[in-house]
This record gives sequence, structure tokens and C-alpha cells, in this order.
Amino acid sequence: MTMTLDYRLPKYGLTKNQLDTIARFNGLKNWQRRKLHKRMSGGPAGVHVYKYLPFDPADAFRLKQMRDLVVESALYLSAPSDFNDPYDFRARILVNENAEHVRKHFEKSARRLLNEGEDPIPHVLGKSKKVDVLASRAMAKLIANPDFVTSSFFAARDKNGVFCFSEDPRGILMWAHYAWGHKGICLQFDVSRDPGVLMFSHRVAYRDELPTIIWPVKGNELVDKVIFSKGSAWKSEKEVRYVSVRMVRDSLHFDGCALRGIILGSRFPSKNLSVINDLIGERLRRGLPMPALYQAREDQENYGIFIARHEARVSS
Repeated sequence: MTMTLDYRLPKYGLTKNQLDTIARFNGLKNWQRRKLHKRMSGGPAGVHVYKYLPFDPADAFRLKQMRDLVVESALYLSAPSDFNDPYDFRARILVNENAEHVRKHFEKSARRLLNEGEDPIPHVLGKSKKVDVLASRAMAKLIANPDFVTSSFFAARDKNGVFCFSEDPRGILMWAHYAWGHKGICLQFDVSRDPGVLMFSHRVAYRDELPTIIWPVKGNELVDKVIFSKGSAWKSEKEVRYVSVRMVRDSLHFDGCALRGIILGSRFPSKNLSVINDLIGERLRRGLPMPALYQAREDQENYGIFIARHEARVSS
């Protein structure tokens, strides 16, 4: 039995505008969804995104990782500090030289803190007095320790949960690094079929220099410059990220109908195909559609691979 997703739940962290966009998508045919999605800025250029995975049925962790995506329709959102690249979510943080501007930021933060009911100094009477005390303490802390903002930034970044895709299912390095030397798999997702999660994934911009942030940060500058930036050495990954500000080191459900295909690596052991068959059978019994089965094959004339339909038949 398929799962009905309620994207209005707080865990999805969607704005009213995003929920309105989802409502528009739900009334469209799939080709119309794809056409509308292409006009959305920042998203993947093509219809599909891909997830490379190692696969070893004898490894309980790897088997669960595969089952979560194929059967449970769940993305595990990692923290940035769990990534293999220490430069992920990194930036040069410079404090605005205008002390009055910084002071106003601390006052605004103090008001928000008090309005949320968290009162660290209940013995001080009057909200304006409390705001002044909190802002003064923050200013004193910043003056005493100029690295305070940078350390706070790195502490805060791990509150974001991230799931990484690629736009390219033919990346030789991706197969080598993330799919155990072409012995693993690559999952294919149709972004437009999941308007609440996958549709809000965002392409990564590759750059040589770390992004520079003038703190306090304005608007979406942190998102645009840091969360979706990565060193140019990684550009062959053609990465697409889904980022959650509500969940981290936890799983978030997506629409299982978005999984459209399973690509076996060119060195995928034939003995493991029965496990893939079992997972797809379990998926079908839940009412989810059959994913197409493909095989990556080595190009005999170029340094590259091509993808063909797999001859195996998958049953429920």
C-alpha cells in the first residue's frame, strides 16, 4: 500500500509559496510538470537525478541503505561534517565593520529569542531591558573573541540535513568512487514526480575560491553562496543537493513513484541480482510502480560507458 505524503507537515519545512507550487503541480499531467519544473531556477537541468550506491547484500548497512530508497522511499539526510570533503559548507566569514549594524542584528535576535519564550535572564524586568542586556552580552563576546562568529557558523551548519544526487548516470569517477568500482548501482529519479522533496533539490555551483560572507548575513546569501557551493575539483560530480533545515541525521520520505530506474554497474556481480529482485518485489507489493532495470556497459572505443536495458526479468 503506497504512502500518502502530507507536505504541509513541519518536517518538510515548506513555505506557503512552495506549497502553492506543489498544488499547481498536482493538477498537471507529468509532461506538464516537467515543462514547469524546467522553468524553475536552480534545479537540475534534466528530468532525472541519480544516486550512486555501493551494494553488498552481506553488509547490513548497505542493504538497509538500498532498501530505504527502493522500498521505504526515504532519504537519509546527513550532516555536512559527515561528508568526505572537509570544505563542504565552508566560507570565509567577515564581520561587518559597522558596529551599529551588528548591534541591531543582536537586538533583533534577542527579540526573537524572547518572543519564542526562551528567557535566559528572567530576573531582569521589561522586555526592552532584556533585549538590551542580551545584545550587550553578545557584543562583548564578539569583541573578546573575534572568531566567535566563525565558530558559531560551523556549529550551526550541522543543523542542516543534506542528501546528494548527480545529474549524470555515466560518470566514470562516480561509478568508481561511490559505487565500489562499478560493482554497485545507480538509482534514477524523476524529479517532477515528487513535487515536495526532489523538486526542491538544487544544482551545486563549482568555484575555485571559498565564498565570502559578510556577517550578519542578508536574505538568502548563506544558501546561495555556501550551501550550494563546492570546490571546482569536484565539478565532474555534477551534484544536485536536497537540503533540509528541519531534519538532520534522520530519514525523510519522498514520493516512491519518483524512482524510475535501477542501473547496475558494469561489474555488478550476477549473484547479487536476486537481492535486487527481492527488493523490487517488496516494492511492488507496496503498490509502487516497477522501476526499469538497466546495465552500465563499457564503451569499446572511448573512455566512457553507455547504459542499456538489462535482459533480466523482475517478478513480484
